[in-house]
Amino acid sequence: MNKAIIFLPCCFLLFCGCKRSAPPELAKNVKIANPEAVGATTEKYFSGVIKESSAVNLGFKAAGQILDIYVREGQRVQRGDLLAALDDKDYRLQLEATEAQYEQVKAEVERIEELYKRKSVSGNDYEKAISGKKMLTAKLQADRNMMEYTRLAAPFAGYVQSVRFKPSEMVDAGMSVVTLIDVRQLVVEINIPASLYVAKESFVSFGCLADVLPGEVFPLKLISINPKADSHQLYKVQLQLDPKQDARLAAGMNVRVAITCATQADAACSLPFGAVFGEDGKSYVWVVDTATSSVRKREVTVQGIDGKGGVAISAGVTCTDRVVVAGAKSLREGQQVQALPEASEANVGGLL
Repeated sequence: MNKAIIFLPCCFLLFCGCKRSAPPELAKNVKIANPEAVGATTEKYFSGVIKESSAVNLGFKAAGQILDIYVREGQRVQRGDLLAALDDKDYRLQLEATEAQYEQVKAEVERIEELYKRKSVSGNDYEKAISGKKMLTAKLQADRNMMEYTRLAAPFAGYVQSVRFKPSEMVDAGMSVVTLIDVRQLVVEINIPASLYVAKESFVSFGCLADVLPGEVFPLKLISINPKADSHQLYKVQLQLDPKQDARLAAGMNVRVAITCATQADAACSLPFGAVFGEDGKSYVWVVDTATSSVRKREVTVQGIDGKGGVAISAGVTCTDRVVVAGAKSLREGQQVQALPEASEANVGGLL
């Protein structure tokens, strides 16, 4: 009898426990985002050299003996700075003689003009006087120009690359005396093969790296591609450095140029590293079912690393899928998830 009394309450408690339902599972907070579309690109590298945009050989427009050279090789000059000068004594004497002759003819013409107004000279004599004055005026200007030609000035700002003569040496008109390089704009020259030349329309961007400045990439802009190959079937490419480039870069430096080309491969999607996980040698992501707010494991094909440091995926997801990008490792098939709210611009790091 005592055993029956004890057994009945135990059965009642056991029955009540079986009828009680398990508590509902809470949705897990995760970060969800759409994959970003990225184009497939490749990079080709070539050796290049930095050059000045132009080098000009400067010489006098007149012949004579060099009086002085005012610059030295490697010196920086500004536009209009005097580079060299000729001995101008003979040209000065010629100019002074022409000026004296001009003043004489000018006074004579003024006298003839006055007589012409009084009809004291013929029209023929008047025309000869005017014509003579014009010819002498032109000669005077030519002699003044010759005086200017004895001075060699810099036509632009740059550096003196070479000086070919010394004071007291004789030079003819047009002989190169000073070579001036224009470094206001530096360019980079490389040679590309024919296989890349025919794909020049796929060029996306350009940059260069200098061994003397490791870790720094300098953007380049395409100037021109020579349509004629050299004897080695290479095409010369000129690229422009930013005018505000680092002052440490100089003409003559060797650089490594990277050409980014768009490939013909299908567009890929990019996801953060935390979104992709591996199982049995395959790659997967958790895709959120928007209707049920649950996750489903989906296999993806990893193409590589994109330009922003994420994972480039060529198949398995699209840019419209909602993918778990943070917290993926602790999920299981069919688990309910809840998207974490985006941090506001005022709440940096989500600390508030």
